[in-house]
Amino acid sequence: MSLDSHQKKAHNLDVEHLSKQQIVLVSILVSFVTSIATGVVMLALFNSNSSGPASTIQQVIEQTVGGSLSSGTAAVNNGTSPADNLTNTVATVAKSIALLHDGVSSTTAGLGIVVSAHGTIMADKTAVGNLTYPFATYSDGHVYPLVVVRSQVNGDIVFLDPVRQNGVLIGTSTEFVPAIFGGTPKLGDTVVSLGGSTGGVLGLGIVQEIGAGNAASSSGVISTTIASSKVSLGSPLFNLSGAISGIYVSSFASTTPAQFYPISLIRAAIPR
Repeated sequence: MSLDSHQKKAHNLDVEHLSKQQIVLVSILVSFVTSIATGVVMLALFNSNSSGPASTIQQVIEQTVGGSLSSGTAAVNNGTSPADNLTNTVATVAKSIALLHDGVSSTTAGLGIVVSAHGTIMADKTAVGNLTYPFATYSDGHVYPLVVVRSQVNGDIVFLDPVRQNGVLIGTSTEFVPAIFGGTPKLGDTVVSLGGSTGGVLGLGIVQEIGAGNAASSSGVISTTIASSKVSLGSPLFNLSGAISGIYVSSFASTTPAQFYPISLIRAAIPR
C-alpha cells in the first residue's frame, strides 16, 4: 500500500471507530493542552499584577484620592504596601479615640480624641451638651464618667477628664494613649477620618481647600473630599502617618463634603 493511501486512511479515521482506550487518551490529551493554556493565561495575569491583592487595594486608594498618595508622610517605601500602611495607621489612631455616651447607654453621641496621658478628651461641645451624664468608653474598653475641665469660648471644642477621687480613677485604672498632632495639611494631601457610632467608619479623601467655610469659626477650616456620611461629631482628621490635623465639629455639620476645624487653632489650649 502506498504512502498516499496510508495518509488517506489516517485522514478518514473517525471518533466512532476509536476504541475506548483511544478515546480516553484523546480526552487526557485535550485536558492536558487546556490546562497548559489556562496556566499560560494565569501566569500572564499574575505577572501583570505581581503584587496581588495589596496592589489592587492600592489602585482603589489611588483612584479614591485622585491618583495621589501625596502627603509625603507615609513610609510607603519601607517594604509594605500603602494599604498595609493605612491599616496600621488607622489602628494606631483608633487607640486614641473614645466613644461618648450618656451613663451606661450604648448610644454614642459622638467621638472624643484623647489628648493627654491623663485621659483628657477633646470633643465637640454640642455632642457633650446632649449628654446628661457624660461617659467615655476608651479604646481598651474601660468606661469612665467625665467632667468638663475647659471649654472654647464662642467655639465648638470642649475638654473633659475622667472623674477621679483623690487623684485616683473611679474603677479599674488604665494607660491612656494620647493622639499625635500634626500641622495644617497642604492642598492635595491625602487625609483620613474615623466616624460612626463605634469609630469604625473610614473616610478617605484629599484636602481641596483651606481657610474657607460657612461658619464664623471657619478661619483655617480644612475642606476635604471626604463624604459627610463618613464622619461624626468629634471625628479626627489625620494623615497617612496618623498625625491628627483636624476635628469634625457641629458648626460644619451641614457642609458637604466634610470640613474640619484645624487643630493648629486650638493646640495652645490643649491640657497636658
